[in-house]
Amino acid sequence: MKPEFPLECHFCRGTGIYVGIHEDEPGVGVVCIECEGTGEFKNKNGWLDDALNWDVIKPHVRFEGRWTREDIRTVRKAFWWKQETPYSEVAYTEFLEGKLP
Repeated sequence: MKPEFPLECHFCRGTGIYVGIHEDEPGVGVVCIECEGTGEFKNKNGWLDDALNWDVIKPHVRFEGRWTREDIRTVRKAFWWKQETPYSEVAYTEFLEGKLP
């Protein structure tokens, strides 16, 4: 059953920053493509519109604000490997103030 409250993004765990296999440089993360850096799950792709899929993101964590990460210094735009260098990036402190790469 779909929760009646805003959810924490389960891709980035509410931080707005995703770190995966392509972010192999220490201190670097990318803007989460699911929540667009807000930390709040948006279901923008619509794949959770089917009620059965809500079980995928248990437990349902209420979004109460974006979490910070101690291990991130630089934030890049998602899918940076498809961009030409130099990478589009901002300092993590700028990201926390609302600036996106």
